[in-house]
Amino acid sequence: LYLMTLADHSVARLSGDALGCSDAVWSQDGRRIAFRARPVAGADETILTVEPGAPPRTLLPARARDGSLRTLRPLGWSPDHRAVLVAINGAAPALVSVDVDSGLDTALATDLLIEGGVRFAPGGRALYALAREREPDLRGDRDNLCRLWYVDFASGTRRALAPTLPWDIERFAVSDDGRS
Repeated sequence: LYLMTLADHSVARLSGDALGCSDAVWSQDGRRIAFRARPVAGADETILTVEPGAPPRTLLPARARDGSLRTLRPLGWSPDHRAVLVAINGAAPALVSVDVDSGLDTALATDLLIEGGVRFAPGGRALYALAREREPDLRGDRDNLCRLWYVDFASGTRRALAPTLPWDIERFAVSDDGRS
């Protein structure tokens, strides 16, 4: 993964020895980047973060605490630039927030298979996500359509917005004030 400076077109490698870099997301202040990669040949994919000029470091390993392998995808940064949103797909899918300094992850929504975009709601206390439910039959959604979800961090609740639409939602936009 390389960074090209627009002013002088100089190029610097950000990823160190990491291989297969993808899904890079910049923090809003432009000081940090998170991406998916293999830290070394033969290793499992993991989420790495880097500040330009510093070596990359592992933020979230692909192996869960129980040893199971999971697929990770960085989705974006929190508005305060302190955490990275990560979609986890595997035996226990989840949307987690990972504190960049401590490496601690907090589950924001479990049993959602993130399919597309995620965006923080104004104020950063909730988010919108395009996802499918892991166990749709438990809720009566036999078609398991991709829905737009609203996830409230304070209450720990999530709800499908427009749950009766008979088709997949592929994209969404939210106004800056969150009213539309």
